[in-house]
Parts: sequence; structure tokens; C-alpha cells
Amino acid sequence: MKAQLITLTAVVALSGTALAGTGYTVTDLGTIGIEAEAHALNNAGLAVGMSYDTIREHMSVRFDGPGPVPLPGLSGFTQSQAEAVNDSGLIASLLFSLGSLSPHTVLVDSGGGLTDLGEFVPRSMDEQGRVVGVRPVLESTGYFVERAAMWNGSTIVDLPPFQGSTWSIAQDIDSTGRVVGSAIPAGALRPRAVMWDNGSVIDLGTLGGASAQALAMNDLGDVVGVSDTASGSPHAFLFHVENGVVTSRTDLGFLGGDSSAAYGVNNAGQVVGASHARAFLWENGVMHDLNDLVADLDGWDMQAAWAINDSGVIVGQGNHNPAGRRAFMVMPGASCPADLTLDGVLDLSDIAAFVSAFISGDSAADINGDGVLDVADVQSFSTQFVAGCP
Repeated sequence: MKAQLITLTAVVALSGTALAGTGYTVTDLGTIGIEAEAHALNNAGLAVGMSYDTIREHMSVRFDGPGPVPLPGLSGFTQSQAEAVNDSGLIASLLFSLGSLSPHTVLVDSGGGLTDLGEFVPRSMDEQGRVVGVRPVLESTGYFVERAAMWNGSTIVDLPPFQGSTWSIAQDIDSTGRVVGSAIPAGALRPRAVMWDNGSVIDLGTLGGASAQALAMNDLGDVVGVSDTASGSPHAFLFHVENGVVTSRTDLGFLGGDSSAAYGVNNAGQVVGASHARAFLWENGVMHDLNDLVADLDGWDMQAAWAINDSGVIVGQGNHNPAGRRAFMVMPGASCPADLTLDGVLDLSDIAAFVSAFISGDSAADINGDGVLDVADVQSFSTQFVAGCP
């Protein structure tokens, strides 16, 4: 232990030199009309969403190459927006017309071929091409309700109700077929975050308040979304589920205004979302304003981050002065393990973050990646710190 303390002291002594890093870079994904939004992203870096002239003219697009590429649709629909894409390049696109209650979903393959799934609103898709979302249902009362449903490759099936719920929505699906979303129990007014797992419906709980909504998940059992806290404020959350049991619930906090929501999580445990109209990246226990991580904003005000892939690429939307409301893609800079605060600069804050993580046993301090926190990590951090960011 003495050797560890001596090495940590040596690292702290280096803090007088601030070493600049590359940080993150942001790209405007372009538009066909006036504005654009990016809704989803695959691990190959393909983003999908929509571009539009006005709110009355939505067009599904894939952000591919120098600008957005329109996606084919079906006749009889005036609006469309792409909602999901998998690593094979299969895209789920929502088709609708203003004033109509009969939305359709089409799957668009990489060659432009179409599969009409019928009346269905897509939210996410897995590598097998299974799509989850919501199906509008006309009840005997004459009112429409929404029911969580899945396209299983051949047909659309409703997911089991939760405590007699008539309203539910499926938001995401993982590689094992587990689905997360939300449902309003019979007699209740507020939704609960739920997981559908092999025929069972699991209540994921809240951050202490009355309601919650699960919006995304990864393949490791991490679920993110938004939940009321005990004070009633909506906060972004990260819950972990193992074998049908929630083993941890984490309040991700907020950047301002005491509100936030998490929209995406990758298999590295990085979470993205929005807080007080600021896009955020949460990692290793810290919520970062995405605008603060980009080396050159070039007029950007990034307001919401919707998705993050396993390489750490992020898409979302914000205002790009003077262009207006646009879709963005944020790319991580070159790897810099010692930059624990993700601000592109090596300084005292990174040393403090490392020391804190090391003492508490946090895996963020496992700089050499061997799964053990020991003097080798201290030495590795010291070496990385002195070398600086690329």
C-alpha cells in the first residue's frame, strides 16, 4: 500500500501542467428542407430520422454521405419519419397522415425493399429484425388506446398487460428479446416503468416518486429513462436488472432546472439524454453537458441526445447557428484514458477523479483494463497523464 501512496503523490505533483486533448467533434448531418432530427443510430455509424420544411411535411431519411437520403414509403401517406435502425441497415419507418389514426410501419432494407407491417408505431428494433412499439386499438367505448406490441418477423403480437393495464408502450428490445417500456395499471393515472421478460411483466420501480418510464436498454441489463423522485421532479435514471430483479437504481441527476431524461445507453454503460434543454453524456457517475465536451462548437447549441452506439458516437438535435434546428452527430476524440472528466484537458480534476475512483473501488480507475485495482493502475494513470492526450 505504501508504494501506491507514493505513486499517487507523484501523480498529484504533476498537476501543475495542463495537457490539451482533442475532445469531441460535432457534425451537422444536413437537411433536405429547413430542419432535421436524428432519432436512431447503429454500430456502423448510420443515423436515421427525418427532415422537413414545416411541421406538416415530415420525410424519413437516412443520414448517409454528404447529406440526408430520402427513404421510400407507401402511397396514401403524406408524412414519414425513421425511428429505428439495426446493424444490418434495416430501418423501421413510421408512415402517417395528419388527422388520421391509422399509422403504418414499413421496414426498409439496404436495397430499398419495403415490408408493410400494418397499423403500428415503431420505437426500436433488434438485430433479428424484431420491432417493438405500440399498436393503436379502438375500444368498445369508442376511444383509441395504445398497447405495447412487437413485430416478431411475421406478425404483430400484443405484449402481456401489466396489472390490468389497457395503455402501454414498448420502447426498446435487447439481444435476448427482453423489452422495456411503460404501462398504466388498471385504476391508476400514472405510468410505471416495466420490463417484459419471457412472458412476465416486471415493475422496475421508481426513484422514489409515483411514476417512471423506461426508454432504452443495453444488452447487459442496464435500463434508462425518466422517473419522478420523492420531491416530484423528473430525473434521468439508470436501473440494472439481473434475472428479472432490479439490483440497483441510480439517479443520474440534472444539469439545470431539476429535471432530466435519459434516452439511450450503450454496452459500455454510457448514457445520453437531455436536461433543461441541454444534451448530456453520463459516464462513470458524472453527467456532462455535451456542449462542454466538444472542442469546437461552431455555433451549436445541442439540446437533446437521442442515441449512442457502442463506439461512443452520439446523435441528437439542437440549434446550429445560423442554420437553425438540425440533427447532429458527435464523435469521440482519440482515446485518452487519463481524461476521466472527459473535458479534453488533463489537469487536477482528472487526478482527483482517479484518486476518488481508486479509493472507492470504482472500475473507472482500472486504467490498464485487467479487472483489478492495484498499483499497476496507478502507474498506468501516471504514464498516461504525463504522455497527454493525442
